[in-house]
Amino acid sequence: MYVSYDGAAEPLGRSQVIAYLRGLAREHAITLVSFEKDRAGHDELRAELDGLGIAWVALDYHRHPPVLSTALDVARGRRALASLARAGPIDLVHARSDVPALIAHLARRRTAAPLLFDIRGFWADERVEGGLWPRGGLLYRIARRWERRFYAEAAGVVTLTAASLPRIRAQTGGRDIPVEVIPTCVDAAPFANAGERRGGPHAVWSGSVGTWYRFDLAPRLAGALGLPLTVLTRQVDEARATLAGAPADVRAVAPADMPAELHAGDIGLCLIVSSPSKQASAPTRFAEYLAAGMPVAVTAGVGDLDALVAAHDVGVVLAGEDDDALRAGALRLRELAADPAARERCRRLAAERFGLEQGTRRYAQLYAQMTRAPAPGETVLAACPLCGSEAIARLRGYEAAHLRRCGTCGFVFAGRRPSAAQMRAQYDGYGTGVTESAVTLKRYEELLDEFEAYRQTGRILDVGCGEGGFLQAAAARGWEVHGTESTEGALERNRARGIAMTLAPLAPGDLPAAAFDVVTMIEVAEHVGDPRAEATVIAAAIRDGGLLYVTTPNFDSASRRLLGADWSIVEYPEHLGYFTASTLTRWLREAGFAPLSVTTTGISPGRVAQGLRRRRGATAPPSRAATVGDDERLREGIERSPALRLVKRAANATLGVARAGDTLKGRFERRAVSRPAP
Repeated sequence: MYVSYDGAAEPLGRSQVIAYLRGLAREHAITLVSFEKDRAGHDELRAELDGLGIAWVALDYHRHPPVLSTALDVARGRRALASLARAGPIDLVHARSDVPALIAHLARRRTAAPLLFDIRGFWADERVEGGLWPRGGLLYRIARRWERRFYAEAAGVVTLTAASLPRIRAQTGGRDIPVEVIPTCVDAAPFANAGERRGGPHAVWSGSVGTWYRFDLAPRLAGALGLPLTVLTRQVDEARATLAGAPADVRAVAPADMPAELHAGDIGLCLIVSSPSKQASAPTRFAEYLAAGMPVAVTAGVGDLDALVAAHDVGVVLAGEDDDALRAGALRLRELAADPAARERCRRLAAERFGLEQGTRRYAQLYAQMTRAPAPGETVLAACPLCGSEAIARLRGYEAAHLRRCGTCGFVFAGRRPSAAQMRAQYDGYGTGVTESAVTLKRYEELLDEFEAYRQTGRILDVGCGEGGFLQAAAARGWEVHGTESTEGALERNRARGIAMTLAPLAPGDLPAAAFDVVTMIEVAEHVGDPRAEATVIAAAIRDGGLLYVTTPNFDSASRRLLGADWSIVEYPEHLGYFTASTLTRWLREAGFAPLSVTTTGISPGRVAQGLRRRRGATAPPSRAATVGDDERLREGIERSPALRLVKRAANATLGVARAGDTLKGRFERRAVSRPAP
């Protein structure tokens, strides 16, 4: 979904929106929402877009009254996006500048899609510096507040200049999101054959002449150059008034005719007011001049222009606006204009830095990164893995982990299933290096005390047994121990410890029927790709009246609500299902288990600390062993202190009432024949 407040049928829309979409539509299904000032040329453009497979929603742009007209446009844009979201899922909303970003924000509950915030400059500051708003005024403060929100919500940002990156990265809070520099690009091909002008070179001004532009310098610099001045602008009257009788050829030129008006050896004038907001500006005229083989005169402090001019020797950065500075700049510009090698440098820089194909490719890469097409062998789920409903929607803010929520049962899950290669990379060596503390071993003994009441066959199964610590404790008490794991390495290590092992994921017939008194799934359910199939196999393996004990992270926990997607549990492809008390109960009840108790306990300081590090932009999270170790040391400290044990019990009681603890703990009894739960 591409949203532009500039009309697609206008020259700017055609060169800076449609031009990119032509290439992007080859790989993506695109819907364009734009605001049109009139209907001129719409039939022709709609036919072109239809041919490209681009759906176009053309909304009317309102000019009056100020502010209220924009609010009306925003409301209509929000309704349009919401309507389009009802028609089908949206993978990405590409908002071109601030007003489209506001529309995307207001429609976010409907679209549930990541936001690409494509800034076209520091919009609020530009309006102040252009004299449209007073600095510090109400409109400016509101716009800056919304701008901060857009940066906070964006899953990716595009800016026109490298000079603007420090401010943008500060605004995004160091979040690990893509921030790409894609300047205003041009199709260089029509300019490539520009020959020398008959009668000799001109100084050329192309484009707007008011507000941020130093058009007043144009006749003075042309005089210093000793060249005729040509002015190509739609603001003909304003240009002539500013010239105040100074000689110049002033006329309007259609955008399609611009390549014929620029000539190799001419000198392009790109003179713009230097200001903080202009750090984010990349004038299209600069790229067009270069594409035609024209050296360029620029003012300092505008985006990346001075850095590019200096690095590639394609023009002059004016050292000032006094006569001496203009004469010095003019001398160097005439030298460059007469040098065939300089013309070639201009064209090469235009193609490599500002070429339309380059810009389109970078947008395509960003789209792919933000929506990430499935890897080979990776599958996309069309239905909820818990209940089978197709009423599933993206969970906003959790796009990196591909989370979806089922509208029927409420289950949250990863909308993809990893390939075999991804699973091997994730689980080879998983769990090694984690040693069980005295507190954990004590907890094992407490569980085994509880499980004695269920001992009949004497067999116990630990699904996802890791390195077998719990089963070794059970074997020491005389249980016949069985485990499952997903890698051959884990199977071999545990078999060497005397544990009977089965390779996961489980399939019907992998386990003996009605053989086990107790089955445990300790921090395993969140890893299961097909929970219904897994529960069916486990149910068949437990005798009637046997116990299933499950622990898993609680998606309703206070930690997750505090940290959102920065909660360390939100991790793909490691975790595929995110349970709450209700979805855990539903899952196992439908497989033939009656709930005896479902509680929540604890807050993991290690997980919270890891989530806060994520939020601050840490790029190297601690290992699983380090996180577990932090928690184990804290638990050991609590166990040694009666006062801390009392605080822990009170905290767990509070979290249990609110069902807001980090961990769900469920006890379920196998019922061969359905009967009312106690």
